[in-house]
Amino acid sequence: MDITKAILHLNPHALVHVIGSDLDTCEITWVDGTPPIEKADIRTAMETLYAQYQANDYQRQRAVTYWPLADQLDAMYWDRKNGTNIWEQHIEAVKNKFPKP
Repeated sequence: MDITKAILHLNPHALVHVIGSDLDTCEITWVDGTPPIEKADIRTAMETLYAQYQANDYQRQRAVTYWPLADQLDAMYWDRKNGTNIWEQHIEAVKNKFPKP
């Protein structure tokens, strides 16, 4: 998880410059009087953000599995025209394959 994102999660107004991607060895420069945040607090925020990211994996999986929007609209049109439910079947199949936790 990104160190800067974790810092901004804790303080959305923080002005900070981070050199390095490993929290233990990175150099953090707090800019324009931004109060420093302890690395332990940053680590906790990184863990929280990562857990949120993992919990939303089903959304990312669904997003790449759904048909493109134009194809969905076309399917809805033809379903209405033909009295079918192909679009609904597709959406339900994707939701079943990647259920919301």
